[in-house]
Amino acid sequence: MDPSISPLTQSIFSNLLDTQTRLRDEAERNRVQANKYLLDIAGQVASDWLAEKQNKGLDLNQISIEVLIAVIRERISILIRKENRIGDNPEVASPQRLLNFDEKYRIAESKIKQLEDEKNVLERTIKQLRIERKSPTDAASNPADDHPLDVSNLPPFFQTWQKEPFYDRQSFALRFMGETGLARSPELKEKIESQFGMGKGSTAAVDVLKDLSSMGFINHFNPKGDGLKGRPPGIVELTPLGEIVYWLLTGKKSVPNEYSVKKIHKTDGHTRLNLIASDWLKQAGYEVIEHGPLIQLEGGHIFNPDMKAQKDGRVIFIEVERDSRKGNQDPEVKWKTFFHYTGGLIYCFCENERAQKELIKNINSALGTLVANARISICNLSKINSVFLKEKGDIWTSVREKGEIFAIYP
Repeated sequence: MDPSISPLTQSIFSNLLDTQTRLRDEAERNRVQANKYLLDIAGQVASDWLAEKQNKGLDLNQISIEVLIAVIRERISILIRKENRIGDNPEVASPQRLLNFDEKYRIAESKIKQLEDEKNVLERTIKQLRIERKSPTDAASNPADDHPLDVSNLPPFFQTWQKEPFYDRQSFALRFMGETGLARSPELKEKIESQFGMGKGSTAAVDVLKDLSSMGFINHFNPKGDGLKGRPPGIVELTPLGEIVYWLLTGKKSVPNEYSVKKIHKTDGHTRLNLIASDWLKQAGYEVIEHGPLIQLEGGHIFNPDMKAQKDGRVIFIEVERDSRKGNQDPEVKWKTFFHYTGGLIYCFCENERAQKELIKNINSALGTLVANARISICNLSKINSVFLKEKGDIWTSVREKGEIFAIYP
């Protein structure tokens, strides 16, 4: 790479090349998969057409996606018009099934177009960055971790975006995601509403996320409820293109998306509860050091709490409980391991009163007589609020001191 290019540009350029390669490969994989899928559908609705092509010696895999889609849509339209004659004949696909086919390959077609658009944008960005040149003194005064690119050197697609009517809102949301890793869309919408003086539940905040999604800067999906009450909040994450746009905005690499801890907490429901617990810990002045630390103990045991946090130099370990079990872990081994490793200092979050009663029952049963030497602090997420935190100075809604019974605050 040309040594006259600034370190920031070199770093972005390398990242763009890697991302472009990945997107190109991903687009090709999707194209091949979509082509195979469309051939399968064509075999059901246009078998005679395929047979004719094959008899002429044509390799079916070489038929373009565009041609396959056109033929399939034409045949589906014909079959739907014949709906009254289809009846109950099991040999012929039902109109609803055909419509489902149509919807599925339109989605596949849309995905391919999105990947191709992202790849094209990256190619244009790389071309623009190739012409950027800075002197060694400029490079030295512009370290990659501290300063964004010079506006005059921003790629064309970025400059076009800056002229859009709601660029300020969109760039704020994208910056906030990149700076904090926030993934829960309801919380992100609240931040947008607060920043721009919008009413609660404003559709304008919803539109910001829709626009970022349509531009390919973020992905927006809905996780599974996984046993928790209420509809699970939507999850947002920066796409590879969005990460580059954040880099162009700030000159910094985005922090990891908070929902990446799902690989530790396994399910959407448990991940969601851990993120809520993490929010309250931070509000109470704790620093979350690690999610799901794996601590090897003597005798082959493993101490695997949900979180490790600290406040004023004091480290605590935390369990976040939805029910009486965490995977296939033996509750007696789990709580005795927790007790012995922490010296009887047990910290837990639970979803509601019912979960709290079950939690206390399980700890008492697992520890037996040891429970008299345990100090157990529980945060009931259905009770905690900013008023409680201000009055008590902490988030533990139920505390059992050693040798005492649980003190459950109203």
